[in-house]
Order: sequence, then structure tokens, then C-alpha cells
Amino acid sequence: MNNIFKLGLIIAIALLSIPSAAAPQDPYPLDGYVVFTNGTPVGAGANVTFMNMATGEVVYANSYPSGVYTNDAGNFPSGYTNGDTIAYFTVFGEYTNTTSHVINITAGSHTMNIFLEPPKGDLDGDSQITSTDAAIALQIAVGSRPFDDAADVSGDGRVSSLDALMILQKVTLENY
Repeated sequence: MNNIFKLGLIIAIALLSIPSAAAPQDPYPLDGYVVFTNGTPVGAGANVTFMNMATGEVVYANSYPSGVYTNDAGNFPSGYTNGDTIAYFTVFGEYTNTTSHVINITAGSHTMNIFLEPPKGDLDGDSQITSTDAAIALQIAVGSRPFDDAADVSGDGRVSSLDALMILQKVTLENY
């Protein structure tokens, strides 16, 4: 009887020492549209990198043809906690945006449209670099239009024919 008691005690201790699986974390969707500044969705291929600033962990999403992106804060390896800041680093070709969101468990999710900043040289706001932008840069260079920092493609603090030339070179390379 003494051996049966010992065996039962050993089995009970062994069963109690088996770690139980943690309950899965509640979903916390992070979604929205990736759009150009004029509101047009970018379509497929925008890369959104989500970083939990508290842990340094990252998860990724790519936009769908409709421009929608989606992921879940529960996909971070360590999950998430209320108050964590999630940084969104978004890239689509030369267009970029960096923004963030603080997790609010009470809200249960976060939908945010990401507006991509155009590269320098898109002066007419059509989300493309074209010869029209080069013409606008020349107008700024001669003073018939007000200064626009987006026209300073060379980064020298002023707008000149060099900037128009650089825009035309970009147009030529993209259309070649």
C-alpha cells in the first residue's frame, strides 16, 4: 500500500508540473487603406512594417489590389499590452509614411488610412513624376510660381533648372 501511495503521489506531481498552454490573446486588428495624398488607393504592393516599440518586434503586411492592408497586434511574438505604441513604416516605391498608434484594449482594434508622402518632384499632386512636374519646376526657378520645397529635388535649398533636369531624368528612367 505504501508503494501504491508513492506511485500515486509521483503521478499527481508529474501531472501538476505539465505546463498548461496560455490562453490565446484577444485579436487586435490593425487595418486600413494605403493611399496617395490625393486619396487614391495605391493598389497592391505597398509594404507596411508594424513595430511594437515596447518589444522591438515586427510583423508585416502588403496591401491588396484594393489598397487594403491588415495584420493583428496579436501576431507579435510577445503579443501586445494596453498602451503599447505600434509604429507603422510604409513604403510603396519612392512613396513613404511613418506613423504610430497606441493600443487601447477598450477599443479592440484600430483602423487607419496611411497617406503616402510623394517623392520630391511630384509638383502637380497627381502621384506621378512627369514632364509637367519639370515644367512647374522651371516656372518656380524663374519666379513665376512660388517656392515649393517638393521642387528642390537636388536638396540644395533652392529651385533651379538643375531640379527640372533631375525631374526629367527621373521621368526618362521610369519610362525607358
